[in-house]
Amino acid sequence: MRVICDILSIVHPKEGGKVKNRNYYTRFHMILEILSWVLMLASLLIAIIGSLTLEGPIPIHYDGRGNPDGYGSPATMLLMPIIMIVTNGIVSLIGHFLDPSAWNMPFKVNYLKRSIVYRDMMSMLFMMELELAVFAFVFTLMTFLQTMHGIGLFGILFTVVLLGTILFWSVVAYRHNKI
Repeated sequence: MRVICDILSIVHPKEGGKVKNRNYYTRFHMILEILSWVLMLASLLIAIIGSLTLEGPIPIHYDGRGNPDGYGSPATMLLMPIIMIVTNGIVSLIGHFLDPSAWNMPFKVNYLKRSIVYRDMMSMLFMMELELAVFAFVFTLMTFLQTMHGIGLFGILFTVVLLGTILFWSVVAYRHNKI
């Protein structure tokens, strides 16, 4: 991991090359991350069971109303969990190893308030990780059950919640930055 951090130049120069995100990582973040990984593993398990037990071509793509418009092998159920595990893995790596001072923040961080601001942004990051895990779990479960009724509404709700998380934690961090 150290090699990857060095290659990407994401280590904190003031800390002798070591990033100490544990200063911003709280029990709340750990709980969010654990829940996220439990859901991701559950999604993968459902996909494995589905790929072994479902027969013939199954619906794998649906329109906004939940009607199938694409079919494939049951093994294609593995794609969503695998892609989301990689995505959540990247988010976890960012949360643990990329110094928040290197993050693209929506405002200039007050040096004296950086700890609380970075903690807020870590909350946003791990909340989004959990939301992505919920999306993958629900989508994989619906594919396994071969019913996608309500997927359009679920997609809209997921998008609203994800954007709401971004806005909420950005506003909280901004307010903490100004106090």
